[in-house]
Amino acid sequence: MKFRNRSLVAMAVATAVLGASPLANASIVANFTDGNGNTLVDQYLGVPGLGWTTAWATNISGSNNLAPDGFRGTVTNVNPLNGGGNYLSSTLTTGTGTAQGKGAQVRSYGNYDGIDLSAPYTVKFSMRLDSDLSVLSGPTDYIQAFDLPGGASDFSGNGTWLIRAFGAPTGSNGQIPAHTWMLYDGLYSNTYNVNQFVSSGVTLVSGAVYDFTIDMDPVNLLYRVSINGGAFSDWLTYRRSTAPVGGSAINFGGQIAPNSEMSFSIDNIEIVPEPSTVALVLLGCGAAGVAAFRRRNPA
Repeated sequence: MKFRNRSLVAMAVATAVLGASPLANASIVANFTDGNGNTLVDQYLGVPGLGWTTAWATNISGSNNLAPDGFRGTVTNVNPLNGGGNYLSSTLTTGTGTAQGKGAQVRSYGNYDGIDLSAPYTVKFSMRLDSDLSVLSGPTDYIQAFDLPGGASDFSGNGTWLIRAFGAPTGSNGQIPAHTWMLYDGLYSNTYNVNQFVSSGVTLVSGAVYDFTIDMDPVNLLYRVSINGGAFSDWLTYRRSTAPVGGSAINFGGQIAPNSEMSFSIDNIEIVPEPSTVALVLLGCGAAGVAAFRRRNPA
């Protein structure tokens, strides 16, 4: 009976500590609840706070063929993603030249309220291509999401994970299919190699909502992806050879041909501690509770 009572006390202590801990509810969130503006954190463009170290920004660096006001975003609720409410709608419009145009919606995040980005954590978001698939018709047309400290208009050697869907088959043997969500295995290399993409097996469909879950392992420089609650991919490697220090940036955008326009939407962005990290903390809390109880009740 004494052992059972001690166990119950330890469980109560662990539950109480976890309930009071930031880890119980710690998350960095963007749901665009507060609409458009620059006074509140969950607006677009918003302000820094609650784990976000910057407001939202559009990055079009390196893109030399965008129409005037060629990349823009607005919060709306006309066609919600998964259940209703506000979301961010973005449109990329290219000019009349011969070059492609590209850009990304970017927001940086950092350590916050129990979220330690040097330990495993999880990134979640919903994304939808609103334009017809015909806007993605060539092997260098794509829609994408990626993580890269500081943000950029496109993925580079400083990045960690990349999810991309191409407009036409690509790769040295055309082995990378069109209109399929692909995951990049970076192999810790600054050199981009299109043959390093791995298929998720999930087809890109215009108007469909895709819920992405990305488990991050910054200790071993690995990530894995689940789409729409399906099985996780194999663990893939970062492109960069060291873990970002103190934070990174999440990026949503793409690249399209001249005289084109691509619209896409994002919502339900969340960055949380990886569940096993929370479990370890709970275990530690429970052990501490048992030890404290025994010190007070040596019999």
